[in-house]
Amino acid sequence: MYLDEYKRWLAADLEDADLKPELARIEGNDEEIKDRFAVALKFGTAGLRGVLGAGTNRMNIYVVLQAALVATIIFFSPSLKACIISAFCSLSFLP
Repeated sequence: MYLDEYKRWLAADLEDADLKPELARIEGNDEEIKDRFAVALKFGTAGLRGVLGAGTNRMNIYVVLQAALVATIIFFSPSLKACIISAFCSLSFLP
């Protein structure tokens, strides 16, 4: 599955010109491809953090845009707004 995702990125017309050569460099390196594409970068309590580079497990324009889209959907969802406000309010009481 991660190889399919790698091939999709390799074949795509990417906006970030630096990613294409990086993807070409790791071609044939299964361990490197797996590390970059087997999982998605996790959004934790400190936000979105990761190594810069190509792949779903790296920090790049595509991963950031995806996270921004999800955050926007959550923010404008009436059923989830209470969760966001509750979390924000609890953080405001920290020293």
